Amino acid sequence: MIWYSLITAHIVVGAFMPIALRQYSLLHPKIHFIPVISIYICVALVGLITAIGHALFSGSQLPSINDYSNLWPLVGVGVFIPLSWTIQFRLIRYIGASNTAVALMTNYLAASVFAVVLLKESISTIFIAGSLLLLCGVVVSSFVRPDTKHKQRVSKLKIISLILLMSLSFGFGIMCEKIAIDDANVWTYIMYGWFAQLIGASIIIGIAGKKEIAKVTWPQVWQGLLVGLLGALAGLTFVGALSISQLSNTVMATSAKVTLTAFLAALLLKERNQIPLRMLAIGLAIIGLWMIAK
Repeated sequence: MIWYSLITAHIVVGAFMPIALRQYSLLHPKIHFIPVISIYICVALVGLITAIGHALFSGSQLPSINDYSNLWPLVGVGVFIPLSWTIQFRLIRYIGASNTAVALMTNYLAASVFAVVLLKESISTIFIAGSLLLLCGVVVSSFVRPDTKHKQRVSKLKIISLILLMSLSFGFGIMCEKIAIDDANVWTYIMYGWFAQLIGASIIIGIAGKKEIAKVTWPQVWQGLLVGLLGALAGLTFVGALSISQLSNTVMATSAKVTLTAFLAALLLKERNQIPLRMLAIGLAIIGLWMIAK
């Protein structure tokens, strides 16, 4: 029952995330990094408050970094998950919320591939077929304009390159996340793993977003923080579900976000052009992910 509650909350909040990010990108077309750092400021604060609150109410000790037998999973989480989120926001700006939701499903394909390569998990014919179907769904979505008002002004090669880099970053990062949770516990990870992500996001923005930070305005900040609160809640529910279930079960359940995101995008962002292609892309991606998770 707890897992179902967490995964349902994650699906609902996670479906609103691309909508909020797309709206932010339309309001602030020249801003690329503020939403990302806002997300991780909120994520780190929520992680700290949640971990301390759990320790106080349960009577247990505060999480300690010494709970980890190895720190490399935290380093992996801190580098690759923020990088994936940075690219995700760029994709939402380029191709819209609904198309990005389809592209995000390659994240879980990448996670499965890393599990096969690094953790020596088995691979099957169904896995390969599902991977091809999912990729076909992403290709189909690349022919869909973001919405009824905006054209796709970026080359398909750049979009595919960004999707590839995003999925590889997320795949490795989420594998590190699962290892970090299993090595200590979910509360230790929420406190230190999410702080590691804030550090990673700060380094990325310090390298690539110096000029943007210098010119930031208050509306850009508080609107980014609202998006950040959604990101923190989405992350909290996902990690909670992941901590009490297998990665494949949690990943498969979150595929419902794609359909809900597409519905919300059509309703709120007018992403209702080329409906047959959108439905085909979503259908191929969901069926492919289901086959991969089998």
